[in-house]
Amino acid sequence: MRNLNWGDFDVFSSTQSKEAEIPPSAVDLFVILDVPEPIHWNSISSSVQTQSELSKSDRITHFLKIQCPNLVFNPVQFLKPISITDFTQQGNQETQLLEPKFNGDLSKLQNLSNLKAGNLFISAQGNWNFDAVRKLPWKLHSQGIAPVFFHANRNLFWQSDNKSYKRFYEKGVVLPIDLISIIKWRSEEKPAWISWLQGSNPLSKQAKAALKLYEIQVDAPNYLLLSEMLLLSK
Repeated sequence: MRNLNWGDFDVFSSTQSKEAEIPPSAVDLFVILDVPEPIHWNSISSSVQTQSELSKSDRITHFLKIQCPNLVFNPVQFLKPISITDFTQQGNQETQLLEPKFNGDLSKLQNLSNLKAGNLFISAQGNWNFDAVRKLPWKLHSQGIAPVFFHANRNLFWQSDNKSYKRFYEKGVVLPIDLISIIKWRSEEKPAWISWLQGSNPLSKQAKAALKLYEIQVDAPNYLLLSEMLLLSK
């Protein structure tokens, strides 16, 4: 396991300092479109005088530069959540985030044979344990597919068994890091973020799990939920 270090920066020792910053890193950024259109994009980055000239990708990048000034992102990629039922009818595309809801959905995913090679974006939020999905990476890799598990830090089982993160990472599973969960504990609206981070509430667990993912994998993709970003930008 590799600790994330940039110079004197260390994720876990830095959490004891109120001035702790997320280190600079040029990474992929995914935005999960979990809110229905139309979206009032002018509510994001409203402080920019040329906001009418900014695309939605530029607005999100500008918002994150304010929140995390040291981060450098590659072009934003948008993902739309999709159910297993719709997925089996449409096939995998680069713009889809597959959302299994039941154990039976995992079985369906393991048995699909008409998947296209490339990345397959899967939501891992819920109560999955490692053994429930441990065969999935091998089956996908055998078809030339690279699984990318979003919401790992929101998985209720993995929050208390973070060895799962490392085991998935060792099996070639990419685990994107939830930026909003980290931004929340750095927010000026929560001056008592140290005690909050050490608490047992769900938001604290998500933030700590995201930090754990930073420790395990360097330069992993980042992601955020559009709904949560809209709330923070108000």
